[in-house]
Amino acid sequence: MKNKKELLILLAVILIGLFAVLAVVLPKVLTFKKTDNLEYKCKHSYGCSGTFFGKKLCAYKDREGITEDIACTPESVSEDAVVNIYLFRGDGCPHCEDLLDFFTELKEDSAYKYKFNLIEYEVRNNRDNKHKMNKAAEYFDLNVGNVGVPFCVIGDTYKIGFSNPLYLSDEDKKEQADKFKKMIDDAYYDGYTDIKEYLDK
Repeated sequence: MKNKKELLILLAVILIGLFAVLAVVLPKVLTFKKTDNLEYKCKHSYGCSGTFFGKKLCAYKDREGITEDIACTPESVSEDAVVNIYLFRGDGCPHCEDLLDFFTELKEDSAYKYKFNLIEYEVRNNRDNKHKMNKAAEYFDLNVGNVGVPFCVIGDTYKIGFSNPLYLSDEDKKEQADKFKKMIDDAYYDGYTDIKEYLDK
């Protein structure tokens, strides 16, 4: 009887100790802390979003819109996954400024902030940049004389012009934004040929 009582006391002490340890450890292990990805560019659409059991996770949203948390490490990230966008613009061009504002806002969108880099070429006051713009036009078999600014190259496609969203209906505004987003998504998910080397020749 005495041994049974001592055993019960010992078990109670062990359980109390175990609960005390869990009370300290579990919050640290199980808490999903939102973090910003400052160490490296994440190739996944939502960027690194938290940690679980000490591992950084990434809220990844694939092309079908399925979201899941996956382990994300620097080794799994490829700089090539980031889409380089080449924007040929001109000082004093209001449509160019509107497009710049669009990309600035898009960089605040968690679904796109890590998907692209914006590389600008001012062409009205820079002959080298104007030459690059002409080469980009030739790359897409465009008549150089008919290409104005803003001229934007995204992946294997291009877009000339941009409408000020303030003067568009909600439907047209969404349609314009969706076209640019689709160009980015197509290059991001399907891959593309970067024209940087071609422009620098």
